[in-house]
Amino acid sequence: MYELIKHIKSLSLYSFFSVVGYCMMANVGTMNLTTTSGPRAIAPVKNTVKAPVITIAKRPTKTTPLISNPKQTQNITIEFKDAYLNYNPSVGNEWEVWIEVNGRRYEEGATINVSNYQKTSITLKVVEHDKYPDRASRTISLNNNHINRGSFSETIKVKEGHGRYSGNVAEWQFDFSIKTEKGV
Repeated sequence: MYELIKHIKSLSLYSFFSVVGYCMMANVGTMNLTTTSGPRAIAPVKNTVKAPVITIAKRPTKTTPLISNPKQTQNITIEFKDAYLNYNPSVGNEWEVWIEVNGRRYEEGATINVSNYQKTSITLKVVEHDKYPDRASRTISLNNNHINRGSFSETIKVKEGHGRYSGNVAEWQFDFSIKTEKGV
């Protein structure tokens, strides 16, 4: 019974597309767009000119920098939004992450106010706790690119030093947002 229904379905689809195809083919013969007689005459084109292909380039968007005068004191607020594992091939499962801004320690979710961003450095710190702890740190200095973007992410890699997974590398991502206030 199933085979019979299957054949009827395929026969129905075949019939449907055959009728649709026939109707389309029948109408093509009656549509003569190149005729030169009658009320709908189309004149043949004698001189064909190829139009040049013009590529329109995407206009770069102008971003106004948040910091216009570098000598002006800039108060900024840095928010340490989140730190998470991008990749962990059995490096560890007991982690501690934090940042240090100008030597002072901050945990995830912290908001840090800084009066002069040009002298501000952020150190990313990661420790995997086990019998032989694996550590990694990376220091970045804030610059105009970080400030003008308003948010940025940095990554740090931790290498497993001992055990059967020795040599594997885990990658952490730290997310930040920055707000500026113009000072005097």
